[in-house]
Amino acid sequence: MDRQIDVKKIHKIVLDIYKEIKKICEDNGLRFFAISGTTIGAVFWKGIIPWDDDIDIALPAEDYTKFVDLCKKNKALSKHLHFTEYIWFGGKVHDDRTMFTNVYYLNNPKTYTGVSIDVVPLIGLPEDEGRQKEFVKDLIDFHKKAVLFERYGILKGYSNKKELLEKRDYFFKTYKFGTTSKVMDFSDHRYVLEAKGFLEPVVMDFEDTTIWVSSNYEQDLNTQYKNLQKNPPKERKASIHQKLSIINLQKSYLEYAKELNESPNSIKNIIDIMHFFEGFCEDGIFYRDEIIDKLTEDYNRLFEENGQLKKRIIDLESRIKPSRWQNVKAKFSKLCGSSSKS
Repeated sequence: MDRQIDVKKIHKIVLDIYKEIKKICEDNGLRFFAISGTTIGAVFWKGIIPWDDDIDIALPAEDYTKFVDLCKKNKALSKHLHFTEYIWFGGKVHDDRTMFTNVYYLNNPKTYTGVSIDVVPLIGLPEDEGRQKEFVKDLIDFHKKAVLFERYGILKGYSNKKELLEKRDYFFKTYKFGTTSKVMDFSDHRYVLEAKGFLEPVVMDFEDTTIWVSSNYEQDLNTQYKNLQKNPPKERKASIHQKLSIINLQKSYLEYAKELNESPNSIKNIIDIMHFFEGFCEDGIFYRDEIIDKLTEDYNRLFEENGQLKKRIIDLESRIKPSRWQNVKAKFSKLCGSSSKS
């Protein structure tokens, strides 16, 4: 993972992707808006945040669905751009000449992407506060189970992928964008936003082009980032994406997928990251026990197929008990090191 990558080179790639998305939306009458960090960039820098590495775009759910169809069915994107969709999130338009994939996905080469732009749906919310809380609670539960399926192949509470997609459509269609006063970024259930700002957006300069921003951006940013107007963001060396991703601007994610497919190290990386994010796991974001069972299963299968370390892996499940998290990384690193010598 190259930590010395010039972020300006990433900016050029994502800006080119954005311009293509912008043209597709404008040519087809689709509404699109800056969201999250991209709004910060538009407001404070009139472009991409200097240390950021992507752009976040939100479309009303019905426009998002049309955009997906344009990308997948009509092949509206140019030769080197692809759209990868995630049930729990939205999608990414990414450049297949590059590699930029979060470590979460290293055990599933089919989900690898290049340098990308996030394209997420905006969904409406119930007006009644009680119903709104129940709706969001239901969405949070769906997110957990969809993430569990897409990252680790584990179905919990749903029989198959089709049922997950039907549930996602329920969130897209139940409260149509523009018919309620509150909206939410489908991929981020932490914040409730004012619909009016997106129904009456303002255009802002963005690098050498423009972008639509909610006219309620000040309140939205203060809701999401706590008094951002009084305490503007300070320079950072790298975004969290860069710290937790494999990045290569000269090598395609397709090559990485080919190399890492069925590699024991890809499973090891996931266990290492599970260890790193222990706190999140204990907060219930992930179903840790089911994930560990699945990873253990993958480990055993891979070692058995390769005929390596089979006798050395004794009671693997007991090594990954919650009380032993501090020792997990060292133990697996040692085991994998022994594998390379066998």
